[in-house]
Amino acid sequence: MNKETIITAIVALVVAIFDLLKIFGIVVPIEDNTIYTIVSLIVCAVIYWRNQDWTREAHEATGYMRLMKAQKKGRIDGENFIDEWGEDE
Repeated sequence: MNKETIITAIVALVVAIFDLLKIFGIVVPIEDNTIYTIVSLIVCAVIYWRNQDWTREAHEATGYMRLMKAQKKGRIDGENFIDEWGEDE
């Protein structure tokens, strides 16, 4: 399991525990807005980290994916060079 999945699972578990405590009448001295803010910051950080092209390979793969999508939608005419992608290295 990767780090982002573990972080997401832990955050979900903590929120679920706080919700269960509320159901049974146990008051947690943390306000809902504070929990929401912390969870939002963690989720935003994970989303930002996972959606960036941090390496050359990721950057090239993103370009390749966008090219395939554009060709599938018929927005690119001309030579099909998808089969040649990555062979020059």
